Amino acid sequence: MNNDNAGRREKDMKAQVMADIKQKKIKMRRRLIFVMEKLGLKGALLAMLLLGAVLVSLIFHFIAHIRLEKFLTLGFPGTRIFFMTLPYDYFLFFALAIVLAIYFANRLELFCGKCEHTEAFIVWFSLGALVLGIFFGMLGVGGSLGGWSRNKIPPAAAIHGKIKSFMDNEVTVVDEDGEVVKVFLPSSSVPPKRDDFIEDKFLRAVGTRDKHDPFIFHADRVRCCDDD
Repeated sequence: MNNDNAGRREKDMKAQVMADIKQKKIKMRRRLIFVMEKLGLKGALLAMLLLGAVLVSLIFHFIAHIRLEKFLTLGFPGTRIFFMTLPYDYFLFFALAIVLAIYFANRLELFCGKCEHTEAFIVWFSLGALVLGIFFGMLGVGGSLGGWSRNKIPPAAAIHGKIKSFMDNEVTVVDEDGEVVKVFLPSSSVPPKRDDFIEDKFLRAVGTRDKHDPFIFHADRVRCCDDD
């Protein structure tokens, strides 16, 4: 009896659908339009992956260009400078690419039309963008694009510059903006007195800018002298 009822309901449903189609309540889509839509969604999903990869390459280029990771060796103050300087606009656009990728993936019913596996998709999308972004970075894509982020090391709390000269605990450097700054080092961080050893190498320091002279920096912790 149950099988008879199920069969009857299926026939009634088919009859109702056919009636709706004839009355044009349901419009049948052409196969070409359906295929083109699928291709468009797949293309958009691929574009989001490529965008994510480009953003990853830009992030790595930003960090590598100023060797920002070296501030991590200066303890908690250096770590704070590292996170203050990161290009968060790139991270924001990467998050936007993930959101759009989730939308396109759902339209393609990669999650069976639901967001049940969104977390797994985000992980795989991020890993794919990371691997492809590293590959782009090796090809020099990030350096070629340059990027638009204008984030830089906060001058009030840190300095990164090329060494021009030094005397006792005073080091003269040219910073990111091309300004000549005198950096006063703590006695424990004074480098050896050899011009050929430190001239044109790079100094990184965390500390404070002089209240009366912006071209004087008082260093608390120093990393010297890197070839970069």
